[in-house]
Amino acid sequence: MKYTNKLSVCRNKKGMRQREVADALGITVQAYQNFESGRRDIKGATLKQLKELFDCTVDDLLGHVQVIEPLPSDTSEHRLISNYRDLNDVAQGKLIGYSEGLLTVPSNKKAKSDSDRD
Repeated sequence: MKYTNKLSVCRNKKGMRQREVADALGITVQAYQNFESGRRDIKGATLKQLKELFDCTVDDLLGHVQVIEPLPSDTSEHRLISNYRDLNDVAQGKLIGYSEGLLTVPSNKKAKSDSDRD
C-alpha cells in the first residue's frame, strides 16, 4: 500500500475530513489532496504535524514495515527459542532467571566489538 493510501486511512480513522486536516496543517485543501494523491511529497515538518494529528508514527504514515528475518532452523538460537516456547510459564521464568544469572558473570559475556559499541 502506498503512503498516499495510508494518509487517507489514518485520516478516516480519526473521522476527519480533508478540509479539517488542511486547516490543522495551515495549508489549502488542494495542497492536502495533493499529499493524499501522491502528486506532492510530504516534507519533514508536515510529516511531524500529521503524525501528531493522527496520533501515529511516521512509519505508519509512510507504510514502512519492519521485516524481521527468521532464524535458520539449524542455529542454537532457534533451538533455544523453540525449547523456551515448549516450557510452561514457571519453567520459562526459571530459564529467564538462569540466563540473567549467567550474564552477571563477566566471563560469560561476549566481548564487545567496535561495531557493538557505537
